[in-house]
Amino acid sequence: MRAVQVFLLAAAFALVGNVSPAVASPFSFQYSDTILAGDNLALLGLAVGQTVEITVVVDNGGSDALLETWTASDLESVTFDFNNGFLVTTFSSPFDGGLVSAAGDFVTNAGGTLTSVLVDWTDGPVSDFTTNGSGTAFFWFLNGGNSVYAESDGQSLKILDLTNVGNMLSPANWSQVTSTVAPVPEPATLSLLGVGLAGAAVRRFRKRT
Repeated sequence: MRAVQVFLLAAAFALVGNVSPAVASPFSFQYSDTILAGDNLALLGLAVGQTVEITVVVDNGGSDALLETWTASDLESVTFDFNNGFLVTTFSSPFDGGLVSAAGDFVTNAGGTLTSVLVDWTDGPVSDFTTNGSGTAFFWFLNGGNSVYAESDGQSLKILDLTNVGNMLSPANWSQVTSTVAPVPEPATLSLLGVGLAGAAVRRFRKRT
């Protein structure tokens, strides 16, 4: 009986040992700020000081975040979330055939830490979008300038400025958020699974003997 237990556990850990750590792609990076001002800001239902979260989703086909580079051509979507979901607009690939400006890359080092971020990713007018607002024509600017977002409903142009937007060009001010797809199980997870399966097999063996 002891030999059976050892064999099953060894088999489980051998299976785990052949699996490399992996993180699912695509990856998301987020920048947070507050509203400084804006033309016709009240028409958007927003006010100075409210929160802004900008989430950039990129996918270069890689399976982890170590020593990676994501260019503007890897951009999947950009989401602007104003005032905790009050106004949310997402711009999605193919961005009407490509961005107007595409300077700078997101780059990580061997530890997975961002060492470089975009310099000027800009687009507009944009038709590839979803929004819970009333805008029908949009521009967006991720380039260190105060204005980051503009929309029109066909009658008035609404432009939104951020407070500390210059910080957008610093990697330290971006955070990596959870991948947008389910992660590949890591060795620790598979180890628990293997031990669980081995234990179940041992219990079944005991019942039969």
